[in-house]
Amino acid sequence: MVVTSKVATPQDQTQISFAHASSSLCVATKRGKGKVLSRRNANPSKALHVLHLTSFGQEDIDQGESDHYPHPRFEPRLKSAWVACKGLDQVASLHQAHALMRAGSPVKLDKTPLVAKLCQWTLDHLSKQMGHEASWDILCSLQKHNAFIETAPGKNIFGSYYHVREPQTQKLLMTFGEYAQCAKQWTSKKVMFKNTIMKANGQQQFPSPLPHLASDFTQELHDHISWEWLQALQKLARFGGVGTVSLQSASCDALCPAQYQTHERLLAQVTGSQRILLIPADYSFNGMYPYPVHHPYDGYSMVDLEHPDLAQWPKNANVKGLCCILKPGDVMYLPAYWLVHAQHLEESNISLMFHMGPGVRARPPACAPLQLSRHLEARVADLEGVSNVRHWLRLIGYCEEEEWIDLATVKGYRRIVMCQEVRDELILNLTDDAANTSEEEEDEDKMQDWQRVVIGMCEGRLLPTPWLNKDFREPLFLTDTAVQLEDTRSAEERTYPQLFRHKLKGGHSLYLPPAICHCKAYSPVAMAQPALMCIAEMDTQPA
Repeated sequence: MVVTSKVATPQDQTQISFAHASSSLCVATKRGKGKVLSRRNANPSKALHVLHLTSFGQEDIDQGESDHYPHPRFEPRLKSAWVACKGLDQVASLHQAHALMRAGSPVKLDKTPLVAKLCQWTLDHLSKQMGHEASWDILCSLQKHNAFIETAPGKNIFGSYYHVREPQTQKLLMTFGEYAQCAKQWTSKKVMFKNTIMKANGQQQFPSPLPHLASDFTQELHDHISWEWLQALQKLARFGGVGTVSLQSASCDALCPAQYQTHERLLAQVTGSQRILLIPADYSFNGMYPYPVHHPYDGYSMVDLEHPDLAQWPKNANVKGLCCILKPGDVMYLPAYWLVHAQHLEESNISLMFHMGPGVRARPPACAPLQLSRHLEARVADLEGVSNVRHWLRLIGYCEEEEWIDLATVKGYRRIVMCQEVRDELILNLTDDAANTSEEEEDEDKMQDWQRVVIGMCEGRLLPTPWLNKDFREPLFLTDTAVQLEDTRSAEERTYPQLFRHKLKGGHSLYLPPAICHCKAYSPVAMAQPALMCIAEMDTQPA
């Protein structure tokens, strides 16, 4: 907690109120709730500066935090440190930023020239520049959630293993002008713009705008984005080419929950500000529980970082991440397979996302488990189906697949080949050769390594997600109303309903089950047994 103001002198015996107030001379009083009254006979020339108590530390304030921003939409325990911030004014700082990028660590570049000329972008300006003819996919969420989770195209199929009956985020088709109007006027629902506006062309060095964009907006993208600076950064950080460029815009306190991408990105803040929480790839199977590759929410974390359920996701208690505040002109490097939890902090937030190619840099070892998991889940699902992926991966992890395979059949042969290929790929990608160990010890270490990773892939994952459909109701049942039948029975009829069966059956169109007599003397089966025995004896006697 940091107090930001001028401290009063010891001669002042009055109690100073820790609250926002003007520079007039005032003291606290016990009357009322937090009222501050002016002191009698006060000398205006000797004004005291009222202290202001902030809710952030000095380091947080230096990184850009403010009391005017919405409260962080994640638990405070998740933030362990701040992302390294490097400026462009010093050569040493710039070299450190390039080294961090080459190592696959996130870094924030302060006040870059990449999108500095786009500071005039607003919703009204973009509405005029992007035209009113082209339609875009707009994400829509309820105001109580104000969180936007995109559904993977082609994966939310009715009747599938991971089918989400009613996704939390819906997609609307509208122009940018209509989106800007809805963003300003809608209160019960919130909208977010997140679409690709530029794509790479093999004949050009930089991506070209989409053909249906207005010519003025296309010219703006070519002239006002510093492509020369971006090209120099690609060479120094050893990035690949720019694949696509997407435009993002959302209102205040909008949330994009924790999501990872399989490629690297550069996030450039144009207007407004964002609070970014980055979770390292090491925690993918150690606390973040990503959705399976065949799930409609593929790429997102199953854990709600705003209100995590530690009973359902116990490993999330040990997760630690890095935080960052992006302001206009800042550029953030987002490594591949790191989970990004983004919160918009102002009413007008516009940013550009540059999706980069793989480049010539080595893959960080922490990304290997998540990358392998995506590949192995798809391979096992092709042979055994989506619902059996967890079963076979667990068998491979515990080395129990031989008990479930019949080698005398063609299908059994295919299964044993699949299991061996999965095991070999895990051992090859998840272990390093040890120079000072024998071959036997090295093989034992490898087995322990890949077994632990495969079991971690299945823990809490690759199962149906019924909590996503708990609030869903069938549309056909929404208009159904209950029918109330008046009970006209007498007290005797309620007490002894078996004595009035004919009356109840005739008076009401209700199904009444047949009476069951528990007395053996009057049981139909008991009464029929002597007759059956007599018939059997007659059949056995000779003629």
